[in-house]
Amino acid sequence: MSYCEFSTPTEYVDHLHTMTLSSDYITTPTTIDECCAQYAITGGMDNFYFNNHDYSRAVWSLMCDAGAGVAPSIGDIDTIRFYFKNGAGWFDPATAEDYGSAFFAKTGGVDDVIARLNGDIYSRQAVIRLQGDSCLTHVQFRFVNSHLITVANFRSLDLMRGLPTDAWILQRLTSHIANALRHPITSKVLIIQAVSAHIYSKDINTIHQAYEELQTIEQF
Repeated sequence: MSYCEFSTPTEYVDHLHTMTLSSDYITTPTTIDECCAQYAITGGMDNFYFNNHDYSRAVWSLMCDAGAGVAPSIGDIDTIRFYFKNGAGWFDPATAEDYGSAFFAKTGGVDDVIARLNGDIYSRQAVIRLQGDSCLTHVQFRFVNSHLITVANFRSLDLMRGLPTDAWILQRLTSHIANALRHPITSKVLIIQAVSAHIYSKDINTIHQAYEELQTIEQF
């Protein structure tokens, strides 16, 4: 099982670039695969995505095609709702990747997680479960020593087009839950666990392009 921490887009792109060059990963006819991977997103949501960094805005647009740079600043949960309603690709609730119906379910969704943690801040049952063949299987929220830890479990994770937007949404979700709790939260941590974390062969050139752009920009 591998473990990596990312706090900036640069660190993340560096990792993807390394995967495309190393022989330490599983290679299939269509993917480069990191088996049983664990990623800790230690930077803030805006820092990890691109809202605070002009240089990464262009690079990150190469890494996903969901148009995630145009979010309205209307609060964490409302922004997530906006994407599930207006986004393209897997953001569309009509597709199999319907995270929205699980997150906003009347039973077992975000509101239940908040109620459960406010009833027992040390609960181990603050879990959102997704149905069907969703790549994301479940998300658990734990309060530990004033930290809110979110653990998202994936059966399959596209590291180029999936993780950047998944991390962005999950950090928004974590922030919304933290703000709704009656206990003070000093920090929020997102941990992503994936049985199969992979890069598609068709995306390798794009990853190299993103890496080269970052290297060029950071020289100035």
